[in-house]
Amino acid sequence: MPTGFPGKILRVNLTTGEKWIDEPPEAFFRQYFGGAIGAYYLWAETKPGFDPLGPENVLSFVPGFLAHLPLAALNRVAIAAKSPLTGGIADAQAGGFWGPECKQAGFDAVIVQGRAKHPVYIWIHDGRCEIRDARHLWDLVTGEAEDRIKEELGEPRLRTCIIGPGGENLVRYANIANNLRHFAGRGGLGAVMGSKNLKAVAVRGSPATNPELKDQQAAREIQKAVNQTYRTDDFLVDILKPYGTPWAIHANQEHGKLTTRHFERGVFAGADKIDHVALEASILKGGEGCFACPVRCKRVVEFENEAGKVEGRYGGPEYETLAAFGPLLGIDDLEAIGRANALCSQYTLDSISCGATIAWAIDCFQQGFITPRDTGGLALRWGDPALMLELIDQIAHRRGFGNVLAEGTRRAAMRFGSEAQALATHVKGQEWPMVEPRADVTTALAYAVSPVGADHMTTAGADCGPEFWNMECADEGLTPAKIRAYFFARNGGSLIDGFGICRFLVGTTGLGRLIDLLRAATGWQVSLWELMMAGDRRVTMFKAFNAREGLTIQDDRLPPRAFMELKDGPKAGAKLDVAEIEEAVHRYYAVSGWDPETGYPTWGKLVELGLEWMEDKIKSGFNPHPYPPPSREGRGGG
Repeated sequence: MPTGFPGKILRVNLTTGEKWIDEPPEAFFRQYFGGAIGAYYLWAETKPGFDPLGPENVLSFVPGFLAHLPLAALNRVAIAAKSPLTGGIADAQAGGFWGPECKQAGFDAVIVQGRAKHPVYIWIHDGRCEIRDARHLWDLVTGEAEDRIKEELGEPRLRTCIIGPGGENLVRYANIANNLRHFAGRGGLGAVMGSKNLKAVAVRGSPATNPELKDQQAAREIQKAVNQTYRTDDFLVDILKPYGTPWAIHANQEHGKLTTRHFERGVFAGADKIDHVALEASILKGGEGCFACPVRCKRVVEFENEAGKVEGRYGGPEYETLAAFGPLLGIDDLEAIGRANALCSQYTLDSISCGATIAWAIDCFQQGFITPRDTGGLALRWGDPALMLELIDQIAHRRGFGNVLAEGTRRAAMRFGSEAQALATHVKGQEWPMVEPRADVTTALAYAVSPVGADHMTTAGADCGPEFWNMECADEGLTPAKIRAYFFARNGGSLIDGFGICRFLVGTTGLGRLIDLLRAATGWQVSLWELMMAGDRRVTMFKAFNAREGLTIQDDRLPPRAFMELKDGPKAGAKLDVAEIEEAVHRYYAVSGWDPETGYPTWGKLVELGLEWMEDKIKSGFNPHPYPPPSREGRGGG
């Protein structure tokens, strides 16, 4: 039996109704640490070219490795599958409470395959699993569905990963809600759940069933010391706790990189009407946090106007949502943005892709590439809150012009010709986040090469500065030093995501103390080097999966808007250079050990990371598990 973690992976096949438990050797968990488990099962149990919305897709829920411990930083869950938006891997993390609850229910991961004959939900408790009828929950928004699940199970404190109409209707950027207000937001994972007729995965655990730690006293002392630092760190205490991420509206406006009018401009005239100060003065109800977290950075809004009530149970807009439904659309109506956030929570839509897709449509309409005949008579204008809310509803229900926008900008643009396609701001089909890449070349490189498509979380750590990585990388341009620094930052960020650590807290926690905690919990004599290799292994498996599914270096490209000058503000005139980005991508492949012709890792890279078993899979497409699971006969879980 392993020490410090359950050592069990719950398997569910919705086609057959079969449930079983894999118990791989302890070496498996150390090798595919955290979030790499999802990539492992995608590699091991699928054949190339499968439909991401078909029953073959493997949907994994992987809590942070030590999520069951009462330490604020460790509570996240990584959800992965093949993306219906990009055709490559989708991997997204959510905070909240689901991850710790799953660990306390006895499982290190939940792997779901197949498609149910009718809507169902999965109920996990006391080390067991049930598949229950969800036909009465289909078409309900998230809050109503979760209420009914709690009522019929008699468990008011259970936690759910759940979808609303956006996921049910296979919107390609539908997300998954963790207790209504924490989201695995990007890549269309909610559509994957919908394609499986899976409404929710509900869990209820107990701290009493937590696995025994190798050194309980040492682990307790580390947790106590780290939790104390969260109460004294200047950034956490002075900015994140009182203001949350909406503070970034003001910061990005000041630096000229607030994404405005479909990434055309860097400043927004109405920024002060939607920033953290305006939020606190109007619709803010308060703040809340994730499992064991004293920072409570999540904003909660609640208000009522002529359009109806917005409930606090759906949280409140974070920076990305404020920017995507605010300056990106030219809107400075905070109540409308708060309502848009609640709708995305109820319908389970990724607010980044949703806002960016609407912004693309308005841009095309203003330039005459889309007409009222295409939109069902709607006039698409900047700064129109009513239009935004109408389109969100249409998208979630695939009604009217919303059915076109539900496909995402890349697919939608194909309907309207080359000029409309040139305006689409995406990488690999996933829309740009609200972090302006023309303001920082490392962010631009990160957007281009990220296996999941343009994603702000894959850039985190890229701009930590030389003092974080002990490297002199502050020079201008994508020099070898910058590329090297990003490579290490990428591996560190991947480790953080695979470990299930909050990006806001990891700097305060310190990787050294996390290593000490992992040693105390498991008895493993791990080093920072081993964990950085785990981060590299995870990204490399993501990249290799994409290559297997047909994505090449030609997909690691930025859209035309990246090479047009940014208008207005301190960064006015900033643009990227096509040749510099292309050269940097090729150099990054070389540093990463990836073949630029095929996209696959080189044989040497596979050996370096202990992934040599993938060589045969790369050649043949399908082979047995390198860690074959024991016989299912007589196993628990049903």
